[in-house]
Amino acid sequence: DLGFKIVMLNRTGTNNVPGPQYRVSSNSMEPLPRLGLRWHINDENQIFFNVTTNFRAPDQTALYNAYDPSSGSIVTAGTHNLRDEYSISEELGYRLTNQWFVGRLTLSNYNFTNRQVSTLAVQNGSVITTTMNAGGQTSRGVDVEVGLKPWHHFSPYVSGEYLHATMDNNLPTTSSSGMVDYLRTKGKTPVMTPKYMASVGLTYNEGPFFLNASLHFTAKQYSSFMNDQAMPYYFSNTIALGYHFPKVWIAQSPTFRLNFSNVTGQNKLGSVYSFSNNARSTVGIYGHKIAADSSPTYAPLPSFSMIGTVSTSF
Repeated sequence: DLGFKIVMLNRTGTNNVPGPQYRVSSNSMEPLPRLGLRWHINDENQIFFNVTTNFRAPDQTALYNAYDPSSGSIVTAGTHNLRDEYSISEELGYRLTNQWFVGRLTLSNYNFTNRQVSTLAVQNGSVITTTMNAGGQTSRGVDVEVGLKPWHHFSPYVSGEYLHATMDNNLPTTSSSGMVDYLRTKGKTPVMTPKYMASVGLTYNEGPFFLNASLHFTAKQYSSFMNDQAMPYYFSNTIALGYHFPKVWIAQSPTFRLNFSNVTGQNKLGSVYSFSNNARSTVGIYGHKIAADSSPTYAPLPSFSMIGTVSTSF
């Protein structure tokens, strides 16, 4: 399979906060070719190879100036020539489908330029979501998924992932003396990128009754580009159970469902809310002292919840 797509994106806007900036604009044009190969060894075994390209435009908030509400001076200048994130990914894999199992093994390689990392920033006194250009990134990983087809109403499922990701550039920064320098981030692990992830799931169906349960593990994630602070590993879990009722008048498939999350009620960190360049003071590649950036912040796992839904098709 061969494909080609080209994306042309134009964004314009106005900044109505009093200051020197009024109109902003950004233009992007990215070619996105792709290739897919599949070899059916037989009805049960298949080998595949994919090459795809993708892009991501910087968040629109990065276009605008940020002003100090008390003095009116510019804190962060909006950038009009922001570069799009561009990625090339290759995947080589094997699929198995027989009377007992469904499985997949995938080897992947991803190369990013101008990696856009989502973060929070204070703009004109308000906290907003924005993106930061983190330079180049290389990610290589292995994914394994295996599921058992329904057996005595049960269908177990397991999956796991190993990811080796590194930053390809030293990030620019300003030293304590005001000089331009670079953080020694080349070869470091990117922020919010766990090395290991795993899931275990179980599905049970008997007539109109159904139940799904899952347990997910996420390894530690660095919350600073210098890898000097990290969020520890955590587990998350969900359970869903319900009942499919017979047809009632025009309701073709009325269904009652209960969803439970964080069943164990654990109180742990669940995500990196905002990251930092360096959580501790360090020395740049040119020998200048670089003060510690603002500390990373985190969001906790949502507490235990139970949500009931009633749905149907007509």
